[in-house]
Amino acid sequence: MVGMYSEVYDGLEFGLTVDNIVGFINWRVMTVEHALSISADDLYAANLEEDYLKVDFEQNKIKPFSTKIPPELRLALLYKTKYATVSTDWVHGIKSSAVTDKWGRISFGASLLPVKFLPISFGIAPGNSKSPLKTSYGIGVTSESIDFGIALQTSNSLFPNDKTRGLSFGSHLSFHF
Repeated sequence: MVGMYSEVYDGLEFGLTVDNIVGFINWRVMTVEHALSISADDLYAANLEEDYLKVDFEQNKIKPFSTKIPPELRLALLYKTKYATVSTDWVHGIKSSAVTDKWGRISFGASLLPVKFLPISFGIAPGNSKSPLKTSYGIGVTSESIDFGIALQTSNSLFPNDKTRGLSFGSHLSFHF
């Protein structure tokens, strides 16, 4: 990744990065294929005490290989005040792949500090024809020496409900010296 950052005005920041510049990852050190097979021969209420599942797990060494990852351009704006931050991010892949998308994605975020040490965050990515709506909610604890936070992200809904297509949980912990 190569990037730059600038404080345009007091409280307004701009960032630009180009990720995946090399365009690939070489997997050379330990390349192993894992295979898991589960099968059941007979399953009757009369023989539940017996082993009815057969589990096979195999590991096979494979040749080193490379994974192509096209570059992505990221643009970001951040506005900070004493009690809140608001941001917007734009990510645009040069080509489409399993992890990049040449259709741009935009996201918005806000973090409130009702109490100096307790940030509360919200984010939304409206989605497009290639990816669904995503929303995130987080809370944390921050001080001069430690930051800790937890977050929840939903896919295809504003709040977790029966229409949600996925939930993600995240956390971070950092120490400052």
